[in-house]
Amino acid sequence: KVVANYQWSGDAVYSLDQAEEDDYILNFAVPEESTNIYFDGWVMLKNGIREDADRQHAAEAFVNFCSRPDNVIRNMYYIGYTSVIGGGDDSRIFEYAEWCYGAEDDEEEVTEYPLGYFFTGDNEDEEYLITAPAEQTERQLFAQYPTQEAISRSSIMVYFDSEKNEAINQMWINVRCFNIYDVPIWAWAIAIAAVAVLLVLYVRVRKREKMYG
Repeated sequence: KVVANYQWSGDAVYSLDQAEEDDYILNFAVPEESTNIYFDGWVMLKNGIREDADRQHAAEAFVNFCSRPDNVIRNMYYIGYTSVIGGGDDSRIFEYAEWCYGAEDDEEEVTEYPLGYFFTGDNEDEEYLITAPAEQTERQLFAQYPTQEAISRSSIMVYFDSEKNEAINQMWINVRCFNIYDVPIWAWAIAIAAVAVLLVLYVRVRKREKMYG
């Protein structure tokens, strides 16, 4: 059985939704130490535009199209990730989040979930406060819109130079390609000895419990 699994937040929302359909409840968590703030960005490559006004117009039109609130909502629905924009004066994105995660009138265990930090920069803004089921503080709402506290202890990965990138790749290869048969005999001997000592101690404790229990 899998107790925990690493997931991108949007994939986590999808997994939580799918599990719920099977009457199985999963939660989403952010490590106390830190996590990675990640984002995808559309950019216009200088070599791609090449001072071509039509190409630049087409690229900008595509970015604008993806950034329209109605299309942002469609993307949120389809991929489960955080909205690419807050919406400015257009409140539809927040209204959609509230529609997805707001509590029903008859729900008893609810909590106030502030999202002002994302939409206006002011987490005290009561206009951007979702009254959500208490469980959503560890589920889809938290995955799609982490709390300001979770964001504050997160960081953005910087670009690694070639030397650091090679070292990081090697770390991953060491984990991914670990071969138990490469463990030296002396390490196995120490491990077996440690297990034997623990077993002896366990047996002694059990005997004492039977004698004096």
